[in-house]
Amino acid sequence: MNRRKKITSSILLLLLLAAGVIVCVLRWNAWFGNLPEEAYEVPSIPHNIMLTYGDRADSRLTLSWRADTILRPSFAILTKDNTIFDTFSAKGEMVSSRAGKAAYYSVRLTNLTPSDYTVMFKSGQEVSEPYHFSVADMADSLSFVILGDIQDLDGQWSKQLFAFVNEHYPATPIMQVGDLIERPMDSYWQLFFSTYESERLHPFIAATGNHEYLKGVVKHLDSRWTHIFRNPHNGYSRALGTSYFLDFPLCRVIVLDTDGLWRLSDYTRAATWLTRALQDAGDRHKIVMMHHPVYAAGMGRDNPIIKITFAHLLRQADLVIAGHDHSYARRIVRQPINKHDDYVSVITSTSKKEYLSKVNDKDDRLCSGHPMLCHLSMDSTKMVFSAFVLKEDSNNLQEQLYDQVIIYPDTVIDHYSHSEEILDLPERYKGKDSRKVRSFNERVSKRQLMP
Repeated sequence: MNRRKKITSSILLLLLLAAGVIVCVLRWNAWFGNLPEEAYEVPSIPHNIMLTYGDRADSRLTLSWRADTILRPSFAILTKDNTIFDTFSAKGEMVSSRAGKAAYYSVRLTNLTPSDYTVMFKSGQEVSEPYHFSVADMADSLSFVILGDIQDLDGQWSKQLFAFVNEHYPATPIMQVGDLIERPMDSYWQLFFSTYESERLHPFIAATGNHEYLKGVVKHLDSRWTHIFRNPHNGYSRALGTSYFLDFPLCRVIVLDTDGLWRLSDYTRAATWLTRALQDAGDRHKIVMMHHPVYAAGMGRDNPIIKITFAHLLRQADLVIAGHDHSYARRIVRQPINKHDDYVSVITSTSKKEYLSKVNDKDDRLCSGHPMLCHLSMDSTKMVFSAFVLKEDSNNLQEQLYDQVIIYPDTVIDHYSHSEEILDLPERYKGKDSRKVRSFNERVSKRQLMP
């Protein structure tokens, strides 16, 4: 009898191993494969201009750009009130990718005061067109535009999106929660810059997404990312420039690189660093950005290790913003003991590629099948988070206010939890009769019947 059990157990084990091998073969490329990157040319005139914050965001900024495949003496020439304010010598570095190389440059601007500035970039003998940016007085009020995953494939969507942002939110800082591009390839980076770059620069606060990482048994962040987004190196040692925080007079923005977590030690170091970054923020509003959410909004997109590691730590935050799930979900995370530990969790997407929502009854407000744009404004007493559905009208975008919460230190006021929701089946799933689609439709029906 024992021998029979051993034989049966051995057969089951072999079947499981065979099934595992088959799954790995079928999914290997999806898990570990990368699209080939074509060779590319790099113009010699400065381009791919990006404006990011220093650790003291009210007075320190960083400008980065790309020019040619050879390092040359390079400068940023800053003008204020039609007079040359200063000339900054740039730090240059050669950056290689799978299909080419390019020279990237950056300058750090310090001791800036609220004003309008103009900047031109010079690399070798080539000089860029002038660009404009503003340093705002942030002492009493501050606002951000929040964008989720974008991942545009042809530029049509992001062209409309950034034209809308430039028109309706000129010079407003942009927070973006990762998966900015479709894949870490020069063609997609240039697609982004061709639709984003304009003569007026928005300060950009970026989180890494899995689509900025090169897949493999061990993932690697695309080398271009950290040279485009020149963030402060105040994160933990293995995530310098990817996990970081920015201090504004009214808030601390903490960006956590969830895509770079693969060792157990990465999680423990990230948790220790996040705890300290939240505790040291003082009386400022505390905002955390991360690509992978703690409370997933997408069907089959749970991140249990992320949840176990960070859920309890985020009780110290006021607002947590995530992406990855290509759906919108907002909840007030209530703590049963201490109301001061309540915080608002938001998952948002600005992509035309929408996934199936989990339709979790613990979420206070959901939206499915539509890209979103969010806005955050604050003063010393409160933050106002607003979410807008983006709709196309004759090749122009219109925003419709869909959700809003007011976040005070001791309470959160919810304006939209009982309003009618938009829970449409995403376009890519229409006409399909899969188990997941049926489950989504059933959950939507149940939610719409809830009082």
